[in-house]
Amino acid sequence: MATRELASMLGITTDENWKEFAKHLGFTKHEIRNRLSSTTDPFALIMGAFQARGGTPDEFVQALYAVGRGFRIGGDSSSTDAVGYKKFPSGSGGFRSTSEEDSDTSAGPSQSSTPSRKKRTYPGGNFTGATSKKRQRSDMSESAASSYSSYHEDQMHRNSKQPLGTSELWKISQFINQQWKSLGRNLSVPEEDLKQVEYAYKDMRECSYQMLLKWKERFPSKCSFGSLYVALCDSGLNSVASSHCIFSRSPK
Repeated sequence: MATRELASMLGITTDENWKEFAKHLGFTKHEIRNRLSSTTDPFALIMGAFQARGGTPDEFVQALYAVGRGFRIGGDSSSTDAVGYKKFPSGSGGFRSTSEEDSDTSAGPSQSSTPSRKKRTYPGGNFTGATSKKRQRSDMSESAASSYSSYHEDQMHRNSKQPLGTSELWKISQFINQQWKSLGRNLSVPEEDLKQVEYAYKDMRECSYQMLLKWKERFPSKCSFGSLYVALCDSGLNSVASSHCIFSRSPK
């Protein structure tokens, strides 16, 4: 489950609940009012700012659960326990004693004068349901933490200023194929340059490579792993971006 989906499930992204979440993470009223409220996606900005301040994925997920738990308790405290789960009303189908169950099925008085020892039983006869819920919550936490980490890795790749050399451009060109013109447009390569390349070269890889060279020639300061990573993703070549255009790969 993605971090945003978990937040939605817990009510964090409902209406303006995100403000309480931001406050819980330490954002000031000024930041919430003037910075977070001015964006169309405050939750994404909260994630990025929290990570930039040194917060970890586990801490972020724990905060989601803590604030979400507060919303549940605040919404109906009379029917929830200390951690925000529904209480079973007394005598209405929650925990029952064995003596109560005996009274439902026995046709006569008890055969023993010794009071039966009351035992609490979980509805359904076992604790499988409770164990399953705990395991599910654990799985969701791990999934959300993984999603949070992936999100910030993506942001790091997008912001990389590491320059691209011609050897890197040549290597990447073999994976672009027929989408080279779409990629060129996303890199702001002029249409006249794209037409020149298309007219001069017939091999698809060569067209991709020559287009990238045109881009490097026209925008040398923007010819970086980050810029190309973003353009590849915008062109639908996400797998190429994540496999062959990540900032951690140094030019050789």
